[in-house]
Amino acid sequence: MTLAGYTDEQKEFQRLVRQIVNDRDTLAAAREVDSAGCYGDSWRGLAEETGLAGVAVAEEHGGAGLPAGMMFVIAEELGRGLFTGPYLTSCVMASSLLRSYSDGPGRAALLESIASGAVTATLAWVENPVSWLVSDTVATRAVSTGSGGHRLDGVKRLVVDGVTADVVLVLAAKEDGDLGLFAVGTSAPSVTVTPSETLDLTLRLAELRFENAPATEIPLTAGAVEALERTLDLARLAVAAAQVGAARRCLELSVDYAKTRHQFDKPIGTFQAVKHMCADMAVAVESAWASVAFAVRSLESEPERLRTLSPLVSAYVCDVYRAVTRDTVHVHGGIGFTWEHDAHLYFKHAQSTAALFGTPAELRELLATRVGLAGAFTPIGFGDPA
Repeated sequence: MTLAGYTDEQKEFQRLVRQIVNDRDTLAAAREVDSAGCYGDSWRGLAEETGLAGVAVAEEHGGAGLPAGMMFVIAEELGRGLFTGPYLTSCVMASSLLRSYSDGPGRAALLESIASGAVTATLAWVENPVSWLVSDTVATRAVSTGSGGHRLDGVKRLVVDGVTADVVLVLAAKEDGDLGLFAVGTSAPSVTVTPSETLDLTLRLAELRFENAPATEIPLTAGAVEALERTLDLARLAVAAAQVGAARRCLELSVDYAKTRHQFDKPIGTFQAVKHMCADMAVAVESAWASVAFAVRSLESEPERLRTLSPLVSAYVCDVYRAVTRDTVHVHGGIGFTWEHDAHLYFKHAQSTAALFGTPAELRELLATRVGLAGAFTPIGFGDPA
């Protein structure tokens, strides 16, 4: 991905994923999915047909081993169609986090299972439902059984795809006080999964309760918090890419409608107010895409900039996406508010993803902390006196 556009290889993947989205009518699926969701067999079939599940997994573990930029090309196209499968959690987050750890019991096998689509995985680190941000204070405890295994006790909240994931990677405190990553099978009777009600049905959240649940530790090569933070930074960029794809689709819907909807015997697209609205949407979408493209390109040349670019870009794209979906509803008028039209699906998706892994306000505060400006200024809101 470059600021000038996609490479030839990325364009091929873009066409492939767009065809997948169109063939599977993902918007129809987004309407039908309930809070529990169900895509197990569909996801496995998709993984076998396209190799989509193994894009971020190294070839030695059965994946494609493609560069990071490809993950975001795919995320953009899946976002365009509001795809409800576990691409973000299993293919971006779990795979990326596992790559941060050294080889150990179960790691290679889990990566191979994720790459084949036979297993879906997700991450569980949130205990305080007020914020997605990572905390050093973890109440979930892991106790060694003395035979290389562990037992987990605790509660994790806001677990994305927690209802449908086969394996969950849990951040927990060990007996020596250090934090570690533990793989837990969600089918164990000692794991209770409770779906959470959400505004956007394409975003499935759950609360997971572990009561002496059997777990396998994934050996560390770096601190657990540092590895998790980097994984979340990648996930935020993937979400931003999906938001750009969805925003671009909203722009297309708005422009097409403005050309065909007539008022006073004229297409509404000839009215200046509608023209300006669509033009503003177009500028915002292209600016959002360029910001994501720049951040992704930096992953290859300056990976250390991920810590600052991820929260910066994510916060900006969240604001753009919400504004574009709002204007999409306005352009469509009365029909934009109805259940029958797709506009409300994108509007709800924009509101939900704006809080995913940190609200724009939280991300800007996180950025200030990372660059050493925390507490150095007080943001002034719109309408507040200077």
